[in-house]
Amino acid sequence: MTYYETRNLFTRNKMMVYQCSGFPPGQYSFPFNFKTFEGWPASFSYYTPTKKGVITYHMTAAIEPLTPQFQIQGGREVILRETRIVQAQQKESFANITSCCCVGKGVSTARMSFAKDGFTPG
Repeated sequence: MTYYETRNLFTRNKMMVYQCSGFPPGQYSFPFNFKTFEGWPASFSYYTPTKKGVITYHMTAAIEPLTPQFQIQGGREVILRETRIVQAQQKESFANITSCCCVGKGVSTARMSFAKDGFTPG
């Protein structure tokens, strides 16, 4: 069995979410959001006894140290969903039916409709 592994760094961005001169004791929350670049593949995992395929994203957030003793950092896996417009579709097909002696037997019509043209995770 042969294994292949690669790790790609898509981006390394720093953004200031909140600025202050210190934190008094207490609980804090720093909500933020970010936009991914178009074309990134969605998160994915596939495991069998003989095969494995995984696409994962990881984000790390940190509070810049005010002093070397004050360092807070945390990380978490991020699930990235593929953004794709999924639309309903309708198809129609006609066929002239003939017998083995080229005698016309009529027209056959098939009408099909699909609620979606694809499926996305989530």
